[in-house]
Amino acid sequence: MAPFDLVRVADLGDAWIERPFELQGALGEITGFFATVHAAGVTPLSVGGDHSISLAILRAIAANRPLGMVHIDAHCDTGDDYLGSRFHHGAPFRRAVEEGLIDPKHVIQIGIRGSLSNVDMWAVQLWPWHARGFHRGVSRQGLAVGGRGGARDRG
Repeated sequence: MAPFDLVRVADLGDAWIERPFELQGALGEITGFFATVHAAGVTPLSVGGDHSISLAILRAIAANRPLGMVHIDAHCDTGDDYLGSRFHHGAPFRRAVEEGLIDPKHVIQIGIRGSLSNVDMWAVQLWPWHARGFHRGVSRQGLAVGGRGGARDRG
């Protein structure tokens, strides 16, 4: 397969941020950049950067309908409030589900792992999505007692 024969591909560079240390403003700027890209009919493929940018990108391209997602990472990035912030590198996909940007029934996460000594990490990461079908077949009890061994999709 020769991808460049099938589609036009370009590196658009970084989404330039005027206020990188003001998180809400920076997320808004990233959303604006990707909204412009999306409005031009371009399908972005974004790789790298702080994980918190994922929420801004999803806000731009999923404004009209929830999307599916293939996420390759070591962490679920479905955390909640951390040190007083709901918006950080460990929570973009929780926020995206809450905002209706991604459909958890159409999400694949590959490579997820975590601390083997902290069973509660799995409960914090996986349980909120179980109720929405994010990890079908995982019981809250299985997470609390069985740790990562209970985190299998049986459905």
